[in-house]
Amino acid sequence: MVSALSFAVCVIVFVQQLGSVECKLQRGSIDFAGSQDDDHWQFVSKFGFAIGEGRYRMRTRLVNASTLPRKRYLDFHVFLDEQWGKVEALSSCSSRISQARRTQHLYLAQAGEWTSWTAGSVSQKVRPHIWYFAASMCQQDLGGSPLSFEYEIHMTQVGGSEFSVEMRSMMSWNSVVLVCLAIFIARFGARCRTFADSAGGLHQVIWVLIAAITLQFIAQSLHTVHLWWYQADGIGSKSVDMLSEILFMLSQVVQTTLLIAIAMGYTLLPGRDGRMVIVKWIALLSLIIHVSLVSFGKLQDESACKYHENEGFVGWVLLSVRLMLLYWFLVATQASQKQAGLRLHDFFQHFRLAGTMYFLAYPLLFIVVQVFAPYLQHPIMHIGLQTMQTASVIWLAELFLSRGTYFKVSALSTSFLPGNHGAGMFCKLS
Repeated sequence: MVSALSFAVCVIVFVQQLGSVECKLQRGSIDFAGSQDDDHWQFVSKFGFAIGEGRYRMRTRLVNASTLPRKRYLDFHVFLDEQWGKVEALSSCSSRISQARRTQHLYLAQAGEWTSWTAGSVSQKVRPHIWYFAASMCQQDLGGSPLSFEYEIHMTQVGGSEFSVEMRSMMSWNSVVLVCLAIFIARFGARCRTFADSAGGLHQVIWVLIAAITLQFIAQSLHTVHLWWYQADGIGSKSVDMLSEILFMLSQVVQTTLLIAIAMGYTLLPGRDGRMVIVKWIALLSLIIHVSLVSFGKLQDESACKYHENEGFVGWVLLSVRLMLLYWFLVATQASQKQAGLRLHDFFQHFRLAGTMYFLAYPLLFIVVQVFAPYLQHPIMHIGLQTMQTASVIWLAELFLSRGTYFKVSALSTSFLPGNHGAGMFCKLS
C-alpha cells in the first residue's frame, strides 16, 4: 500500500513537471453569409485564464472557393465572462462588438494560404475568468458571396502553457483516481478469489459488479490517456475521450441495473424470474438513452454556454432518466420489503438509503453546480461523479464480500460446491 501511494505521488509530480508543454489548440471554421448585419458574427472559442497575464493567438485561412472581400480583414474580439451574457442578448453585430474588451484585425491572405499569427494577452488580478473569442465582419458588404474560413487559435496560461483554468488540476486528479482504482481492484480481486475458494464460485451479482468496475477502470484509463495527449498537443483525442465517457456511463447503467434488481428481490426473494426480464429490458433502454445522449453531447462543437460534459439538453434528459430510475428503485424496495417481512426489514432500510443517495447524486450535482462560477462547474461535476461512482462500487464490494447481513439473508450464503443446490431457488439475471 505504501509503495502504491508513493507511485501515486510520483505520478502527480511528473504530471506537474509536464505543465510547460500544455496549451489549448482549437481548429474550426467560420462562415459568413447573407446581407444582414447580425449574420456577420460568429463565436470562436473560450478559455479560462488564471490570475495573471494569459496569452492567445489566432490565424485564418480563406477556403479556395471564396474570394477576398473588399476590406481584407476580419475583426477578432475578446470578451470577459461578466459581459458575455449581455453580448448574447444583443441582436446586432455592431452592438455586440461594442462590449468587447479588445478588438483586433485579422488580415487575410490569398485563398488557401494561412495568415500570420495575430497575438494578444489578457490580465486579471482578483480571480480567474473565462474569456470569450469571436470574429465578425460587421458593416461589410459581401456582395451576396458567402465567405468561409478555417482558423486555428492557441491559448496559454501565465508562466507557460497549461490547461484552461477549470482543467488545471484534472490531470493530477485523474492520475490519482486511476492509481486508487488499480489498488482497489487488486484488493477486490484477492477478496473475490478468497470468496470463490470458500463458496465454490462467485455469484452472478458479484460478476455484474466486476463488469461495472471493469468498465469504470477502462473509462478512467482512457480519459487519463486523453488528458496526457491533450497536455502535449492541446487537442487530445476526441474518439478516446468519447469512448471513455460512454464506458463510464455504461458502468453507471450496469450499477443502477444491479441496484434495481436487488431492490426487486433478486438474490433475496424466490420466484422473481419473470420480473428480472423486465429489469433487463429497462436496462437496455436506459443503456441506449445514456449512450445516445453522451455521444450527442460529445459530437457537438464547442459552445459558448457549455461548461461541463452534460450541460444543457443532455444534462436535463439524464436528470429525468435518473429520477425515473430512482422512483422505480424506491417502489421496488418498498414492495420487496413488504413481501419479505421482518426478516429483511433492517437490510432493506439501509439498502434503500444507500441506493437513494446513489441515484440522487447526479441530479443534485447537476442542479447545485449551476450556482457556481462557470470555471468551477466542470471540476465539481467531474470530481463529484467520479467520487459517487467509486464510493458506490466500494460499498457494493463490501456488501457482497464481507459476509455481513446481506450475505446471511441472500443467495450468496448458499455454497456453490457440488452437492449443494440451494441456490437454484433464487432467480438469475441470465
